[in-house]
Amino acid sequence: RQCREIIGTHVILFIVALLYGWFFFQNGRKDDDPLYGPNCSPEAWSAADCSAKFSAHIAIVSLVSLNMMLVSLNIAIDILHRERAVLVREIASGYYTAFTFFLSKSMFEVLLSSTNALVSLLGVYFLVGLRGSVIRLFFGVELMALSSSSLMYCLSATAPTREAAAGMAILPQVLQFAFSGLLVPTNLIPHSLQWLKWICPLYYGIGLVLKTEFEYVFKEAAGCQAEFAGNFTQECPAVALKYQTLRLHDALQRDGTEDALTLFVLLVVYRLIAVLILYRRTRFAV
Repeated sequence: RQCREIIGTHVILFIVALLYGWFFFQNGRKDDDPLYGPNCSPEAWSAADCSAKFSAHIAIVSLVSLNMMLVSLNIAIDILHRERAVLVREIASGYYTAFTFFLSKSMFEVLLSSTNALVSLLGVYFLVGLRGSVIRLFFGVELMALSSSSLMYCLSATAPTREAAAGMAILPQVLQFAFSGLLVPTNLIPHSLQWLKWICPLYYGIGLVLKTEFEYVFKEAAGCQAEFAGNFTQECPAVALKYQTLRLHDALQRDGTEDALTLFVLLVVYRLIAVLILYRRTRFAV
């Protein structure tokens, strides 16, 4: 039965990815391919069209990350609560500990999450015309998904039932969406709240994916700045526009290695907290 559910989930994810690919067809190329002008290309330059088409390129990359974040939250709920009654009974009988249970389920989750990420990414990669390395994009999306599920594990471990855990899922959803930079640039968030972005995996995940997909923009910007220095904006208007747009999404504040390391740290820390909570919740199981 679970096998059928997993296959069904993968089919749905692939259909959704194909719909994204259809909706954003070739948006990965439209921002600077003269065939899709007016846009950012020198032959068909238009600031308004360049901004609109480049923003659409960013949107589809962000949507893939957002979709995987939502899927990962459901995985965390399902893994901890599908066999919660069995877990409590067998821990009480001394068959295994909360840590070994969590470790075994995490191994299954990594495999499931990896196939989800691969299906979602391949469904849009060629239709949209994404430019980043498919392997690096997969790594970024997968690491972000595992870190997001780790956050949900902390909440799910405190919930007595699957329904209660599902009700809690709104917190990491809203938290990550609000502080990821997708809704508004993070520098427009009140300073008293900006610190929350540092605990949101989606913030780092989107930064890592944007760094990978738009590596060509950073290379073009570096070349223009080296050649024209102070006249960078005037001499390379299209590159400057893209560069500033990415800056608004905090993609310039950190490098990809820093984002990846932070995601890994969050993954480990959140899962250790979840194991501790699960241990305390099942220690006196009878």
